[in-house]
Amino acid sequence: MTFLERPFAAESPRETRTYPNEIMEVDAIPQQNERIVHDYVTALWQDHEFDRVPEFVDDAFTYTDPMLSEPVRGPREFREYLRATEAAFPDFHVLPESVVADDDVVLVEWTLTGTHDGPLEGIPPTGRQLILRGMSTVRLEGGKLTTGRTYWDTADGNAQLGLEFPAVVGQLPKLAYRKLTGRR
Repeated sequence: MTFLERPFAAESPRETRTYPNEIMEVDAIPQQNERIVHDYVTALWQDHEFDRVPEFVDDAFTYTDPMLSEPVRGPREFREYLRATEAAFPDFHVLPESVVADDDVVLVEWTLTGTHDGPLEGIPPTGRQLILRGMSTVRLEGGKLTTGRTYWDTADGNAQLGLEFPAVVGQLPKLAYRKLTGRR
């Protein structure tokens, strides 16, 4: 059963467990944060509902990704980043494989799929399919994401798109032609 298929833990913020000779309250914040991340992944990374970004990310949100030269800051920049990702990979889809939540941190192991049909950081479309496995770490405060860090193998991604040396040498004329003419 995948992360998106399994039921979530208790909806109440606290549950009470009885142990021999004591009663202990167990904080359910990790389960609430897991639920928030579930909704964030579904809305933004699967359904491409980018206008919902402010619902999930704090005004001070910072997002890092190996493809970015600078972190993305705030809801506006993050929405622009997601739109640029969609322009490069119109059919992109992220499927969470496993999730671990502890206090204010949620870790998500995922698989991203998509076809490179648009420009990406100055790289013309290659038309190639991309299947990446990666990991994201998110920190939440007050029910919103404050930090997102994504990790994936950039060499693998470049290889799948034909952008590694020496394979890219054969692609250069086609890429240059596409860049100059605006054709795919």
